[in-house]
Amino acid sequence: SFLDLDLVEERGARNVETVALGGPVTGMVPLVERRLVLFVHPAAADGLSLLDLDKRTTSPIYAQLSLEYARFGSERERLWVAQPAAERIAWLDLNTFHPGEVRLDAAASGVFPMTSTGGEEIVLVTHEGIGGYVTVLDGAEPARETAFSEVGFLLHRYLERGES
Repeated sequence: SFLDLDLVEERGARNVETVALGGPVTGMVPLVERRLVLFVHPAAADGLSLLDLDKRTTSPIYAQLSLEYARFGSERERLWVAQPAAERIAWLDLNTFHPGEVRLDAAASGVFPMTSTGGEEIVLVTHEGIGGYVTVLDGAEPARETAFSEVGFLLHRYLERGES
């Protein structure tokens, strides 16, 4: 709801304007410099809603993937989505609102955007597997060609021979 503070004493509740978002909200990202707010809805059919604060209008952004496992990047410039059991990672660029995806070698079980020790944004995609299985993507320029995977990293000390 928007409350217009001009003449609020005279107009009272008539200064309130409500805008429907299309469903329950599980998360939001204020895009302050663009005067927009992105709302995340729990069901894939609902996807996202983009609220324009100046025009007081909403626009739906439909998603084919469930956003239950969606995570915002560290700079909040991308929304990353790993669909369980799907061999891909998808994202929505929050500057252009263009989607993208990268095919993976194994089904994703989770997605974790973070900043590396060098200051670059990276995205860790976890996979089911004994001993740890993760794919690492460049968060700025995600591509299958630059992604790499580590398998069994949780067991590396247990599988070595010799004295520890």
